[in-house]
Amino acid sequence: MIDVIDRVSSGKKIIKYENGTTQTVTIENAEDATVKGTPINRETLMAMQGFSNCNIYEAVNALGEKQMIEDYVDRNEKFITTFKTDGRIEEKFIGEKTITKTYSFGVGDNISTEVIS
Repeated sequence: MIDVIDRVSSGKKIIKYENGTTQTVTIENAEDATVKGTPINRETLMAMQGFSNCNIYEAVNALGEKQMIEDYVDRNEKFITTFKTDGRIEEKFIGEKTITKTYSFGVGDNISTEVIS
């Protein structure tokens, strides 16, 4: 386990020319990103280790299947694990897009499969 800490920069950089002289400058992006992307920061890295600001609760859906729900309110995302009545386990991440993983376990043949959609 690692306690990740964000680096705080002044935003200033030094340019050193071949003749040895230097100049202090502030670097800015010339354009806005077309895709924001996932920030690589303390919040993201700590969440990957299971430390995040979320509400966790159990529920039973309309089909009588037990669910474990992790609700990341500050990021408007949910992670739902459903224990299906037929023995499969479905994990569903709901955020900007939805990612579903379904696990099936063979009874007599010890086969397990994973389907991502």
